[in-house]
Amino acid sequence: MKKLLLATALLVATAPAYAADLPMIRKAPISAPIVSWTGFYLGASLGASWANNDWTTTATAPLQGGVPDSTAHQKFDSVAARIGGYVGYNWQVAPTFLLGWEGDFGWAGNRHSQTVIPGTPNELPGFPLNGNGDTAEIKEGWDGSLRGRAGVLVTPTTLLFGTAGIAFQQVTTAASCFGNDVNTVCAFSHANSFSDTRVGWTAGAGIEQMAWGNWIARVEYRYASFGTMSKTFFTVVDGADDRVFADIKSNVQSVSVGIAYKFGGPVYAKY
Repeated sequence: MKKLLLATALLVATAPAYAADLPMIRKAPISAPIVSWTGFYLGASLGASWANNDWTTTATAPLQGGVPDSTAHQKFDSVAARIGGYVGYNWQVAPTFLLGWEGDFGWAGNRHSQTVIPGTPNELPGFPLNGNGDTAEIKEGWDGSLRGRAGVLVTPTTLLFGTAGIAFQQVTTAASCFGNDVNTVCAFSHANSFSDTRVGWTAGAGIEQMAWGNWIARVEYRYASFGTMSKTFFTVVDGADDRVFADIKSNVQSVSVGIAYKFGGPVYAKY
């Protein structure tokens, strides 16, 4: 009995020393998600569009004197709310550098009209000016673009980017005159409207923040230029030449906020 008690006491006394020599079993760490910007995304935007249009009447018909007056150059500027959508793809080509492409489509409805045709006289010879119902108008409708993007990640979830590419803009130009002793610019009544899809270039910059999982919020500014188009309003009727020749230059600026969803989950680190 004494021998059994002695052996038990010895085993208890030496157990911690044996335990210290055993290998420790460590719990494997949980892999932490690493933010990845690579993948497709789809979003919607809301903002404002500033249309800057210059109308220059380059010539008028002989009946109107043939030479535009001092009002030949007029600005047709307007501002309107803009709604749109966009889709794109990002490649995170380095830990802090990103490349991608994006396409977008929107509508703003910018519109500016005047109750006079720039550069035309107030009355025809021999007719008193009793009023003037002539009009000139420029409208912007839908727009779109296809652009490249490049950006720098200032934090893993914050992107500063620049963008540039080809842009499209629907532009409608219109003019009318009624050709009587009250509206004396034209000998005959006319109403012309032209709808064109202008092709130009666009460039801009912005900031994006990846938040709420795969949701990406953004603020963006863009400038788009669509060059100059030449238009001829009105025609020759019964020998009376009422034509008005105009050059119209268009560009658009926009500021928008957007929210997009990036498809595909986060990449997990391997340890």
